[in-house]
Parts: sequence; C-alpha cells; structure tokens
Amino acid sequence: MSSSDDDDDILDKLGALNRMIETSSLLPDRQYIIFNELDDDNVSMSVYDTTEQDPEETEPTAGDILLHGVLEMMENRMEEVLEMGLLRLSMLTAETETLKLTDTPLGDNIVKVDFGKKH
Repeated sequence: MSSSDDDDDILDKLGALNRMIETSSLLPDRQYIIFNELDDDNVSMSVYDTTEQDPEETEPTAGDILLHGVLEMMENRMEEVLEMGLLRLSMLTAETETLKLTDTPLGDNIVKVDFGKKH
C-alpha cells in the first residue's frame, strides 16, 4: 500500500467521523442544509432530512417543496443565488453600519453562533 493510499484512507476515515459527529447533533422532524467552508472560495454542502416518511402520503410537504426548490436554485442558478446573497449582506451592512458576526441575528432567520476558537 502506497503513502498516497494511506493518505486517502485517513481522509476517508476523517470524513466518515466528521459526518457521524455532524449527524449525531441533528434533531428529529427537521430538514437541514449545512454549508461547510473549505477555504475562502469553496464550500461543501450536506443535506439531511430527519422527518418521518409516511409511506401512504403521496403529496410532498411544504418543507419538501422548499428544500427541493432551494437545491434546484443552488444547482442551476448559482450565479443568481450568489448575487442575492451579496445584495442581502450589503443591505444588512447598510442598515447596521457594520455587520456583526457574534451571537447577533444576521437577518430574519439566521443567527450566528460563536463556538469559540477552533482547536
């Protein structure tokens, strides 16, 4: 086994451990879209659905429709999503003079939570 194979194996195990930790903190009956900053220009996205599925229910819920609509926008209209995000951030900055990123609401439904420095 080469060093590259060992590195890949370690990265796979770390990825699996991170996913296990992430999923263990999810609450039931919710749908999540989680963004993880990889660096200044790259973000990974995970989507989790912890709602119970009724096999007899054929109609999607409002949450299902919203979740799939957001995913569709992310996949096919990313430029627009980024432009809207920049516009929203500029409006928040204009309203508050400065955008604060600690325990302060960043909009109607976004609350920034500070877990302290990374170890």
